Amino acid sequence: MMVHYEVIGKGEPLLCLAGLGCSHSNFEFLIDSLKAQFTLVLLDNRGMGKSALALDDYSIQDLATDAIEIMNHLEFSKFYAMGISMGGFIAQMLTLFVPQKIQKLILLGTTSGGSEFAALPEISEDCHELAHSQSGDAKIHQLLKSLTHPSFKVNKPEVYERIFWERKNNLAPLTQLIKQNRAAKKFLLEPLPLEKINCPTLILCGENDRFVSPMNSQQLAHKIPHSFLEMIPESDHLFFMEKAPEVSQKIIKFLSETL
Repeated sequence: MMVHYEVIGKGEPLLCLAGLGCSHSNFEFLIDSLKAQFTLVLLDNRGMGKSALALDDYSIQDLATDAIEIMNHLEFSKFYAMGISMGGFIAQMLTLFVPQKIQKLILLGTTSGGSEFAALPEISEDCHELAHSQSGDAKIHQLLKSLTHPSFKVNKPEVYERIFWERKNNLAPLTQLIKQNRAAKKFLLEPLPLEKINCPTLILCGENDRFVSPMNSQQLAHKIPHSFLEMIPESDHLFFMEKAPEVSQKIIKFLSETL
């Protein structure tokens, strides 16, 4: 399986894991701030961006293994890991797989498996197919309406426009989106031993996230030792784009300080 990645920046390595249906452009709003201090390893998960299309179903564990193999190939024996939404699933899994390699963990707008976490809105394969049947612009505007704070488009129209074009230019193939959604849904069925994550962990979420309940971030913080939770006010699931300067600052502070 050919998994595309890009390496940019300088400093300690930071593995960046994108969310559902996204390429590494998911991190576009954070890259400029972070690359001045960290070597960013930006992955396109299977079937996304420039990575090879997945012919068969796969699991979140498989995506974690892909990431570990790339970091081994790059000869990074220790690194930071950061995951957005579904990328947070991958980040949790790889931290449990290779705890000796992960120096610090950052979870953005994510959750974990098992009944103790609030369920995510059901997204069936029929829903994905219906969304893809809509015209491109209408589909993206509808998606962004559900993932950004209600005041965001009015208050920051230029940033909203940037997010719109990022999404439009990086649409995932329907077949690949369905496979990735299957992997995510399977991951959410079973709990992980989060108490075994021993590295310092920063948990960030949008205070008004309607897709992944902020209660799930609170639950992550409760279950993961040495974790720190911060909620970003007046922001939704795409808080890392809506409030990118603030989020970047918190990430840099967390990774730079001695804990």
